[in-house]
Amino acid sequence: MARSRRHVPIIGCNAASSEKLEKQAASRSLRRVVREKLRSAPEVDVLPVQREVSDVWLMRKDGKLWVGPELSLKWMRK
Repeated sequence: MARSRRHVPIIGCNAASSEKLEKQAASRSLRRVVREKLRSAPEVDVLPVQREVSDVWLMRKDGKLWVGPELSLKWMRK
């Protein structure tokens, strides 16, 4: 793994290295909402989805960025 590198030159736009904590919190809240909905009405046909519970605009990263060929050697290292 010492020589691992990215296969596609796309990186996150912000200084945050990961959104793992935000994604975990969003998944927890989604599971909680689904459990509550199933307890209150077990015959419900439509359950909430991830986008209804969390907002991607509130997470730390600002999207992804395509890295050009002049910076690719530096940013292609993992």
